[in-house]
Amino acid sequence: YYPDELHYTYDWIVNNKTAKNIQYVITLGDITEFHGDEEYALIENELKKVENAGINQSIVRGNHDTPDSFDKHITKEEYGSYLSGSFDDTMKNVYQIVNLGNKKYLILTIDYYPEADVVDWAAGIVEANPDCSVIVNTHGFLEPSMQSINNTQINYLNKNLIEKYENIDLVLCGHSTCTGDDGPVYKTVTGKNGNKIIEMMINPQELERAKEEAFGLVSMFYFGNDG
Repeated sequence: YYPDELHYTYDWIVNNKTAKNIQYVITLGDITEFHGDEEYALIENELKKVENAGINQSIVRGNHDTPDSFDKHITKEEYGSYLSGSFDDTMKNVYQIVNLGNKKYLILTIDYYPEADVVDWAAGIVEANPDCSVIVNTHGFLEPSMQSINNTQINYLNKNLIEKYENIDLVLCGHSTCTGDDGPVYKTVTGKNGNKIIEMMINPQELERAKEEAFGLVSMFYFGNDG
């Protein structure tokens, strides 16, 4: 509905790569509304700007992006040059190891409501990289109440990945909305090993609906020399 704002957002990211020292771009799903070719043509143009600028990115699938349409348009050939690995040779479940500040991070991109075999694969990747701090990016994880979504997939994800490993630092999601909120909301939970995990939902669509316009909002994360 707002292609101008979409273009402006990604132009801003690319144009500020050097000034803002932008190292990585994370989308949080629902890159389309009705998963049609016309919509994908719009977003692919923007994602390719990031790719062509040499900025690594995590492109997670949301529930509006059906598996077939996502696999058709978001391919490893187009967007997988930065990957360290993939679950099934698609872009739905992938990971990359990057340096941010002076710390090494494992960024896990996990599909919307992942099945157990995907979570088990992701757990194996985390176990194999104990020297990395882990960022998990998935679409649906938190309710508007900020409690974890209570279904089989998310409960398994929590028990067998998020809460299990002490080097998981951050979980990012979209999907749900907090009415009237104009920015990210987050909470800190304690993992099984006593470690602290920040769980953050970034989804300003309710604010945009109230204003009947799109803002092209970008959340910036800053990493110092200590991570």
